[in-house]
Amino acid sequence: MKKYLVLIILFFTSSVCTGEVLRSDQSTIAHIGGTWIDVKSHYAAIGNGTADDTVAIQNAINAEKFVFIPEGTYILSSGLTVPEHHRIQCANNRGTTLKYTATSGYSFTLGSTSASALSYGTGISDCGILLIQNGGNGIRLAGTAGAYLENLYMEGVPTTNTS
Repeated sequence: MKKYLVLIILFFTSSVCTGEVLRSDQSTIAHIGGTWIDVKSHYAAIGNGTADDTVAIQNAINAEKFVFIPEGTYILSSGLTVPEHHRIQCANNRGTTLKYTATSGYSFTLGSTSASALSYGTGISDCGILLIQNGGNGIRLAGTAGAYLENLYMEGVPTTNTS
């Protein structure tokens, strides 16, 4: 009896551990809670540092629960909204750079836009966020419960007070 129990536990543990492995050479990546969808392969994001990738990435976020952003430099001309139970996973925080070029607003808003509702399970991991313009802001947590920000690198232009 004990031998079978140990084997079942080992099998379950190994499948849970391998379910989180992300590799940038795959366009669709298996994940325990679903499938990570690559924004380049499935939503035509470019990631070359000059093309505006805002619409492609937001479309991926709106349509998919798990969005993977491979290495590259992605231009964001306006902020992205990550709704409840949606997650963004970048390849790594130095190889995947999201350059926010707007002069106001937030590069990311995680959670609900409604003041009366809480959002659960929203998050972003392993991304580099670069604020290019004065007045551009980092990440806004809006009505979230259980949101996560993991392994992020943020750099930006300081806002100057002109008054």
